[in-house]
Amino acid sequence: MTPKITFLKLKKEKKKEFEALNEEVKEKIKILKENKKQAIFFINRKALATSVICQDCGFVFQCFKCEVPLVLHSYNKERKFICHHCGEKQSVPMTCPKCQSYKLKSLGIGTEKVALEIKKIDPTIKFQILFSEKNLLKNISEFNEGKIQFLISTEAIFKPQIKKVPYVIVVSIDNLLFLPDYKSEEKTFLILKKLSALAEEELIIQTVNPDNKVFYYFLGKKEKEFFEEELKWRQKHFLPPYWQIIKLISQDRSLEKALEKAEEAKKIIEEKIDKLKLEKKFIVSQSIPAFIFKEKNQYRFYLFLKMKYDKNILRNIPFHYGLDFLSPFPEEKELQLRNYLLEGLDKKLKIDIDPKDLL
Repeated sequence: MTPKITFLKLKKEKKKEFEALNEEVKEKIKILKENKKQAIFFINRKALATSVICQDCGFVFQCFKCEVPLVLHSYNKERKFICHHCGEKQSVPMTCPKCQSYKLKSLGIGTEKVALEIKKIDPTIKFQILFSEKNLLKNISEFNEGKIQFLISTEAIFKPQIKKVPYVIVVSIDNLLFLPDYKSEEKTFLILKKLSALAEEELIIQTVNPDNKVFYYFLGKKEKEFFEEELKWRQKHFLPPYWQIIKLISQDRSLEKALEKAEEAKKIIEEKIDKLKLEKKFIVSQSIPAFIFKEKNQYRFYLFLKMKYDKNILRNIPFHYGLDFLSPFPEEKELQLRNYLLEGLDKKLKIDIDPKDLL
């Protein structure tokens, strides 16, 4: 038996303080407490507030070339939207280009925020946040025994030991859905599928954009159609499983030197591509600021080298394993060409072949 699926649109709040739970969820918590029913509150773990959305109409700032969310960057005393796929830069407007609202909001909600709001509703509610592996199994065991009514968790909840519960409430999924990574929609769909399997009565999803195509396919149980459309989109934008991605990472304490090393690598690769007339086989991106632009006092820039596979994608692997697994194995000649393009680059550059994401 599949649970009822309810989408709750997050609306703009007149209150000054941002709240993670909307009024309908708060009322649901009171009812669950009274009826002594358990619930899981899910929050996506990548709660970095970098994608920007309009609270009034749900507009997400996207790259018009790549159709993925733009990332808000602040460096060189400027605020810019930057596409992490093609490097396209856009100025940051004061208002929403769709409805002219000033209610622009960065995305990001934490487990502690949800815990605090549950406490405000009823301080007697017994809940637990799943923090780490240390006490995870102990907390799950107590939850399964009914000693804990509400469990607040990230993806740590996906353990075989966890029992099904009457209600699963998705507090935050938008920040995953709107991450500037080509796997974001696929990951969102698969996480919702796992959460649905945990809910016996109802799966409640809070979102600013209930009309998103991922929710449409998920609600209609159109898994095959979703993945087929996702494959078409990836083929159009030179992404796995049709193309292999190599992420080159340039980092330095000096912003200028980090960018200079990335630009030099780009120049070397482009000259080799041009020399061997490999324009249809390889593509190299612009130098793009890393998702976490400064880490451990090091400024970071990415270059993405893409190689088109000669072979067709593998069609005998189930979609739920992830579309990247459909990538064919590179031919020996392809590997030789790829490695040739990577020769002679600065030895301090980090090379990540088949990266798990583009962030």
